[in-house]
Amino acid sequence: MSKIILVAAKKISIDLGPGLFESVYEELLEYRLRQIN
Repeated sequence: MSKIILVAAKKISIDLGPGLFESVYEELLEYRLRQIN
């Protein structure tokens, strides 16, 4: 779980823009899919 937080934090620092929350949301979805599979 800490890894996804680091990835999200990295995205936040890189692209503080309109696509920010979309990017974080996509990362969370991918993380969930990996947990299921």
